[in-house]
Amino acid sequence: MQIVDSGKIFVGKPNSEFAKTCFPYVAQLSNGDLLASFQIASVKNGIDSKAMLVRSIDGGKTWTEPVAPFNPILNGRQGSLHIAYVSELKPHTLVASILWCDHFNDKTLEFFNPTTGGLLPTEACLSFSEDNGKTWSALKNIPKGTLDGTPTPVMGSVHRLDNGMLICPFETSKEYHDAGTWQHKAAYFISYDNGQTWPEHKVVAHDPKCRIYFWDHRIANLGKGRLVDLFWAYDAVENKELNAYISKTVDYGKTWSHPLPTSIVGQPWPIPISNDQFAVVVVDRNYSQTIKLYLTNNCGESFDAAEPLTIYNAKNALTGDSLLVNELLTQMGNWAYGLPSGCLLSDGHVMIVHYAGNDMTTNVNWYKIKI
Repeated sequence: MQIVDSGKIFVGKPNSEFAKTCFPYVAQLSNGDLLASFQIASVKNGIDSKAMLVRSIDGGKTWTEPVAPFNPILNGRQGSLHIAYVSELKPHTLVASILWCDHFNDKTLEFFNPTTGGLLPTEACLSFSEDNGKTWSALKNIPKGTLDGTPTPVMGSVHRLDNGMLICPFETSKEYHDAGTWQHKAAYFISYDNGQTWPEHKVVAHDPKCRIYFWDHRIANLGKGRLVDLFWAYDAVENKELNAYISKTVDYGKTWSHPLPTSIVGQPWPIPISNDQFAVVVVDRNYSQTIKLYLTNNCGESFDAAEPLTIYNAKNALTGDSLLVNELLTQMGNWAYGLPSGCLLSDGHVMIVHYAGNDMTTNVNWYKIKI
């Protein structure tokens, strides 16, 4: 694997509402356009967070100025939009899965409660576009059913499976002032009618003993009912990050394998390539302090199909090793690089996006990778 091209999608502007960018995501539409999204705010996950979109019609060489096309009002209440993941349901019809957050109009409240580890109220929301992303519908939150009252931040884009089912990944957090044990679950909402209703959800990973947290799960659709889910794993007893875990299904999610550890260290994001081949882009802040790309040809049994490719190398980075859960969650707001994602391009290359910068500002970078 090798980097064949790279550039910047957006450059943060210090001491402004455009200072901090993070959580980028990119998708290629059927017409060839690249649509990238990211959070922008004066401080990471701040009350002025907005979900921005930019577009490239020349393979990433140039990008439009960012726009904030989503109305942050949900059911009559003003909120902040922390992230939007866009996917194409069919040509010209797009759906964005959006993390809506209620900051209670109080900019002093941190996204994660530094005392309890609880999360501000969040909703998994959807917005639809019928004109290839030019205009978007009003936000509609996905009903939580038995999870009502539980913060449910989205964990990726909506996937359309080969049987027509749509799934929207999310995870459960706990309420902001809840000092109890975090009953974390990596799950997804399910729709059988093109996203009009979402009558149920499916849990992929949950440790009933609440020792291992399967955080930030990212699903890759390999086709024909086969999906893989990768997790950023944390041991709440030993207070340490574990290697990334993986779970699989071959029956459209009816059953999932028990999560097992991989050889990968860090926060993973899988990118389908073909058949049993997929890439995984990973940020490792605690050890190598890098962003790397891994490749598997055997559906994640091993990740040695190619030499890992280092995309970004950080120096003097903060570490979260041996931190308590609450400390690690709070420290996330200070991380100045990370959370890469990517997609397969129509020419067979892979595009990776991530954010990086310093205490004052962060930028969104892109890389084109030859597999």
